[in-house]
Amino acid sequence: MKQPIPSIIPIRAAVLREPGAPLEIESLEMEGPRDDELLVRIVASGICHTDIDFCEGGASGPVVLGHEGAGVLEQVGRKIGAITGGGVDYVVESTADGAMERLAVDLLNPGGKAALLSGARRPSQLPDRREVLSVIQGDAVPQKFIPRLIRLFRGGRFPFDRLVRSYDFANINQAIADSKCGRTIKPVLLMSAQVSLRTGRRVTNHPRERRSDYE
Repeated sequence: MKQPIPSIIPIRAAVLREPGAPLEIESLEMEGPRDDELLVRIVASGICHTDIDFCEGGASGPVVLGHEGAGVLEQVGRKIGAITGGGVDYVVESTADGAMERLAVDLLNPGGKAALLSGARRPSQLPDRREVLSVIQGDAVPQKFIPRLIRLFRGGRFPFDRLVRSYDFANINQAIADSKCGRTIKPVLLMSAQVSLRTGRRVTNHPRERRSDYE
């Protein structure tokens, strides 16, 4: 049985203390998820040039950057699971789950708008001036476009593996430096430790080292 999520969660993060300074991997504490929030265990994260720009002068004071995380959903807030129809003007739905997409539409007030980030087909007509927007990056449906890219890769026609280079999370400063000088096109940070969700313990090559699974 999964262990309950603590109210304060120890994490590791790459912290920018001042513009232009190297990022430092630090142990921090994060407030546990509230009733209207989700908890995601990060597995990997891309480095965006927006993050690099902030490191070079766009951010002041201690800050944790990053917005390209990929991970595993660990917990859903109680209010999220107990939503009932009505009460919102705008909804952004990003799960690509059919039930959640239908719920997003049901929640709309008259004149409200819902954005489906999955690129799902929007209803043709809705009552009470409600509107659903199908948002697709690059005018592509991810459910179709990504499998096509995989087929092209397997056929040797889209070698995206030449564009991506992975780095251990601890080497984030090297990843940024390689991106800035053009040595790497797309750096991706990997959280190298594996986690046992059943025990909540970290599985590494160093059995004496123990940290949180939500890093």
